[in-house]
Amino acid sequence: METFNLILLIVGTLWSVIWFGVLLKLLVSPAVGGKAERGSGQLRDSASALI
Repeated sequence: METFNLILLIVGTLWSVIWFGVLLKLLVSPAVGGKAERGSGQLRDSASALI
């Protein structure tokens, strides 16, 4: 049972870090003015809707 909790903790942490990184990248990219990939606007809309 302890190993299962440990795996859940690691997966949850990784998921949070990845999601935070994606959100940060989406928020920073328009400010920098870099070329946004196609479909990133859709992702940004869904991300802002979730917040």
